[in-house]
Amino acid sequence: FIGNLPFDIEKDNIEAAFAIFGPIKYVRMVFDKEKDRFKGIAFLQYKEKCDADSCLSRSEVQPICIKSRTIAVKRAVDGQSYLSLVILQKILKDTRNLHLAMEGVIKDGTSAAEGVSKTDMMKRKLAFKAKKKKLKNVNHFVSRDRLCIRNMPAKFGESELKKLMAKYGHVRQVKIMRDIQHAKQ
Repeated sequence: FIGNLPFDIEKDNIEAAFAIFGPIKYVRMVFDKEKDRFKGIAFLQYKEKCDADSCLSRSEVQPICIKSRTIAVKRAVDGQSYLSLVILQKILKDTRNLHLAMEGVIKDGTSAAEGVSKTDMMKRKLAFKAKKKKLKNVNHFVSRDRLCIRNMPAKFGESELKKLMAKYGHVRQVKIMRDIQHAKQ
């Protein structure tokens, strides 16, 4: 994989710059179909793996430059690995932890929903809808280390909850917020 190529470069220029490492099997330049122009990235394959290894190791020590631009040279990956990398990068970039927003969500018709009452499912849907609405605001985020536990027994106290949760890891603080009006019913 070759990136940061000049937009006005020709295929022959790429081949000439990389042929010093060995015979090239092909060069595929990537074009933006909507804008009908070169994206500045290409895929190059050498006839021999050792030539590709030589190119990669040299680029780590001494950057390859074309038209005074430092070219990014990386080993290409297959489509599935690429998708995994893209997903991982999104998670790593996800400073709001939105990938955690679906944790614990139980959807109708799934095996997890079996035995869950309609009332409880409705409460879960409303809570998810409220969370989704709140997360539309870029100032809100999903915490990586806080839990929200709902539908606890009314007589369950903070010390009992802390003791229960301590089985799964260190618990720094427990705070129970009750809906007093509905708790009395």
